[in-house]
Amino acid sequence: MEETANAELSHSTATVAETPPTEKAPAPIRRVRTELNLEQWSIWLPAKSNRDPAPRVLTREIKGEDGSKTVAEVEITASRKGTLTTEDQRTYYALVEHHQRNDNNRDGVVYFSLRGIAKSLTKRWGSGAIDTITDSLTRLRANTIVWRNSYHDGATGKAAEELGFFNIITDLKIVTAKRDGHVTRAEGYFKLNDAIIANLEQSHTKPVLLDVVLKFRSEIAQILYTQLDRILSKDIVSYERKTKELFADMGLEGRKYIHPGGRKQQLLPAIAELEGAPLSNGFVIQSVSLERTADQKDYKIVVRRGRTRVRNGTGEPISSESQVKPEPSKERAGEGRTEPNPNQPPKTPPESPADGDSHGVPNGKVAARPEANAGADLLVYFYKTFFGTEAPTVQTSRKHRDLADWMVASHGEDMSRYIVDFAKAEAEKTRFRVATFGAIANYVDRAVAHHTLEQAELKKAQEASREAARQARADQIREEREQLGYRLFRELPDEDRKALIGEARATLITSEKWRTADFSADINKLIFEKEAEGLVRHALLAGYTDNTN
Repeated sequence: MEETANAELSHSTATVAETPPTEKAPAPIRRVRTELNLEQWSIWLPAKSNRDPAPRVLTREIKGEDGSKTVAEVEITASRKGTLTTEDQRTYYALVEHHQRNDNNRDGVVYFSLRGIAKSLTKRWGSGAIDTITDSLTRLRANTIVWRNSYHDGATGKAAEELGFFNIITDLKIVTAKRDGHVTRAEGYFKLNDAIIANLEQSHTKPVLLDVVLKFRSEIAQILYTQLDRILSKDIVSYERKTKELFADMGLEGRKYIHPGGRKQQLLPAIAELEGAPLSNGFVIQSVSLERTADQKDYKIVVRRGRTRVRNGTGEPISSESQVKPEPSKERAGEGRTEPNPNQPPKTPPESPADGDSHGVPNGKVAARPEANAGADLLVYFYKTFFGTEAPTVQTSRKHRDLADWMVASHGEDMSRYIVDFAKAEAEKTRFRVATFGAIANYVDRAVAHHTLEQAELKKAQEASREAARQARADQIREEREQLGYRLFRELPDEDRKALIGEARATLITSEKWRTADFSADINKLIFEKEAEGLVRHALLAGYTDNTN
């Protein structure tokens, strides 16, 4: 949106950038491609802000090529969980990462686990992470945004006159299971807004370095970084903005932001973190400073981009933000788009392990293979399971090879094959047609959770079976011993049997149970005789055991 870009830099100065050097980046950083409209407007407030939840309205005046003026407006509402925050921005980026990793999701629905989201956000798993992520997902689902002359469709290049009741997440389901008061299972599915998905598919996007965003401690630094990254990722090497206009751009309002000194106090910690931060085009924020304006009434932020490419492994020379009306023959000052014509895709460097793209591998990390052909064997197993052939009909993409390597390295060969089998069974249940290996990523978390529960049930069943076998054996031994006692008792000579019975009676009659018993009752006589006989049998068994030992 060229007009929006020019409006944002009405008080800014910019210089044309030098040609970025081509220095190979050895250390990969996770990069996600986020929807451009959400990046052009600062809809996120600091998570620790004391501001009461209330609707926020952001406005800009856009000048058309014919000189006409249009007011673009974005209204962000609040739910009972509060307004959209920087914590929600991080969660949104993690969801986009999950969405892009599951490129074969059905109808835009992506299955996930809270543990997987926590891992993407580098959060330590526990009740705190569970509550924070759940609240954030709730806000992304419940809070609505109204776009007026501000939401651009990547396919048409036009802004909708009004796009209301817009939720970043339009469908959300979370299922949790607890044991002993602790959450043992938390998973579900989500769906991004159809407009977001459409723009993602049209590449109406902007790259974001997720790992860089997650490292910011200052929430203002995070908000400001996303704006600077969008501006300095184009052919712009410096940026200046008065703090009053800067805070208006970021949608920050409140008493502590009214005075220049208050704004300076809020910016100083952010500036310390921003210096040296990598940008999504491979450059670095070389310096950030606050200077007094010429009229001494305000401060201005002065940001300069570094000349040399930072070693962050992004491997992407320029932003790929969509252009509303491509004009490749013209250069614009300020924040105008300088990308090539969309009909002529920009050249990209060859893929390499150092490339910052995650290639479909969860969390963007490619683990080393335990064996040279482990991933290749898994791909063979996948094609044999799903298509009955040992090899694909077309060349397997790098993204799918890396996914296979990651699965084997992370879960082992047996578990990886289990995941493929699980995906096959689940896809048949839902009648989902799996076309490529990339669809398997959509089932990894659920397959691991299912396998864990399955193994626990199997272990429980095996233990129950062993216990039943032990009990049956004990019953058998007891029955055999009883039969032996009866046999020994019957084989006694009559005189010996009578003598032993007499001794048993004498023992029993002195016991507490029989001392005051009423022997006039026939039932008591019968029970007494049976117990006396039992004492004799037990004595015979004891003697038999002693003899056999």
